[in-house]
Amino acid sequence: MSESPPARGAEEALGPELEAAPRASSSPAEEGASPPSGASEPTDASRTTRAAPSADAERLEPPSAAEAIASPSSSSAPAPIVLLDEDGTTAWVRRKIAVFRRLEPMDARRVGTFAVPESPFLEVATVEVRMPKKAHAELVLLGEKRRRMLQAGTGLFTSYDPAGWLIAGGGGGLVGVWLDYLPRALFWPLVGAIALGVLVGLVTRHLRARVEERAARAWDASPEREEHDALARTLSKEWGRAQARLQRESGYHGLIRVAEGSVEPLRLASIDPRPYEADPPYFDPDDFLPSEAAGAVRYEQVRASGEIVTRALDGTSDFREA
Repeated sequence: MSESPPARGAEEALGPELEAAPRASSSPAEEGASPPSGASEPTDASRTTRAAPSADAERLEPPSAAEAIASPSSSSAPAPIVLLDEDGTTAWVRRKIAVFRRLEPMDARRVGTFAVPESPFLEVATVEVRMPKKAHAELVLLGEKRRRMLQAGTGLFTSYDPAGWLIAGGGGGLVGVWLDYLPRALFWPLVGAIALGVLVGLVTRHLRARVEERAARAWDASPEREEHDALARTLSKEWGRAQARLQRESGYHGLIRVAEGSVEPLRLASIDPRPYEADPPYFDPDDFLPSEAAGAVRYEQVRASGEIVTRALDGTSDFREA
């Protein structure tokens, strides 16, 4: 039994509807771009949703850690610090210092900052410090004058080296006698050497105190003393204001405790804080010179004993000396 073809009359009857259906959804074709075959054209509602996500959706999606680190506000470097500025200065002594910021929970290190081995919870940035060459030359001149006058009269008789030699030699000889490397007849002469070293040390301490007292009186009476102290007070105040402004504007510190309860090192500092914490304050001109041969930026470990240890900040380089 053969199949009969569909009636032509039915096709002709449905022709207007079949032709009208494509034209009803052929807006892309009218614009000159036909959709690919077999792909359904997105509706206006779906196009609007993909092109402009709602504000609620943007608010609910937090930025990634990479986006937070790379944001312009988080990567801005602290402004340079200018000390003892003079109008019209064009010649500068420049160096970079390390400044420190404590990382709070969920904080990420900012772009261009560094880590230190003393604590994983500190972020370190570098800041330029400028001082006019003329002002720095005055620091060098007055600092050298103070050093020479305070060390006047010191020499072999005010040095603890002879006492140290006697005590160390006698102690080493006694160990040799105990191990039978030296004859036992040397026991009492070696004990006498140790006793003599202790006596020499006591005499040296007395002489040294007298010499230092005389040198301090001579420095106090010198005309350079007032000039030195005035410059030291000015520099100390400017350095204190610069640290306060740095902390207020960027959150970085020039002196920061490593952690609560820490012992060694107790604090980290941009430069040696002892001259500016003293009363009266003084200064070290070398604190404002760059590292030799454009080496790494240096910072200071302040230990609980008061000892200062200079460290290099890995991954950095200082200015070259002019």
